[in-house]
Amino acid sequence: MDKDTVKIDVSNMSKEEKARVWTNGVRNEVNSLLDIYLPVSDEGDINIQYHYAVKEVFENGPEYHDSLADAVMVTMVFKFGELFDVSNQDKGENQDAEK
Repeated sequence: MDKDTVKIDVSNMSKEEKARVWTNGVRNEVNSLLDIYLPVSDEGDINIQYHYAVKEVFENGPEYHDSLADAVMVTMVFKFGELFDVSNQDKGENQDAEK
């Protein structure tokens, strides 16, 4: 998130209201990144990796569900046909500092 991000107090919100705030924030952030990188890329890739939930823990390690996940990681890769100057872009070092 950029330095102009507005913090919203979610402590008194219902679960549904918190989910709506989260959804809107994620959509805004993803759309902002798409606005920056999509126009200057000429190809790319989107990957989805599921974090499967633990079914049971044994002495030799956990057994995972094969169809139930408790998280997902979505990765977008944008490849540029020409060099792209990223010196004025947020490199993500402090993205979590404002949350």
